[in-house]
Amino acid sequence: PDGKRIIFCSVRDGEEQVIYSMKSDGSDLKRLLTPSSSYARISPNGKKIAYITGKFPSTAIYVANADGSVPVKVTP
Repeated sequence: PDGKRIIFCSVRDGEEQVIYSMKSDGSDLKRLLTPSSSYARISPNGKKIAYITGKFPSTAIYVANADGSVPVKVTP
């Protein structure tokens, strides 16, 4: 929301899709979540992220802190 960090999904480590965060200048790359996590969206206040994990048809929606900590499943 403030333009300082970007959140994105990538297979850059040769694994399945993983969610990463980095500064908008491309520095400070951080892997936030485990493989098979995708479609991340950051909350308007920048404190939380929502994302999908798993593979179809066994997917779930989670919400976690912006750094990927404390994930909480929000779908059955």
